[in-house]
Amino acid sequence: MSAKYNCECGSTVKFYGRKDHKKTQKHLDWMETGRCWPTGSRKRPKMDAAVQKERVKERQNKKIECECGCTVSACNIHTHRRSSKHLMLMKGDPVTYGSRDQPYKTYRGKERLSAEAREAARREWQQTEVKCECGGFHTKGNKGQHYRTKKHLNLMKLKEEKEIAEATWVVIKMANGRKRLVKK
Repeated sequence: MSAKYNCECGSTVKFYGRKDHKKTQKHLDWMETGRCWPTGSRKRPKMDAAVQKERVKERQNKKIECECGCTVSACNIHTHRRSSKHLMLMKGDPVTYGSRDQPYKTYRGKERLSAEAREAARREWQQTEVKCECGGFHTKGNKGQHYRTKKHLNLMKLKEEKEIAEATWVVIKMANGRKRLVKK
């Protein structure tokens, strides 16, 4: 069994772990402020909510200049480096922008639309009429509903029976020019 070590911050640690303990946040806080954490507690004492909120806000608002020339918040720098905008700027390709109310080209060359334009495009897509294999018409938005209708199901059943019937019967031309159906 290893010997125990009593640190000046009030903690009791194993002798071989004293170097690691001196690097812990608990020990460093005690060395800075002289205050000790509550006995038996492994967690840091709770900070005032306003102070904690302020610290988080400072951390999130810290801005960094990326090597591509963009200004990004520190917490988003890794996401930015993987973005297509960063990659295009690092290659030296120009990035084009447009006004917010008009479509503009994104970094990959795809068109990006405003919310209203996206909604209009979705409505147009839903109302596009398509001819079904049963012979009926339906809109793209009602495709699933059309496939469940009795009309569609009956027509598909008839079509399937007709295909089976055609596959089992063969047309044979006779010498006199007439045609005859013969089962396979």
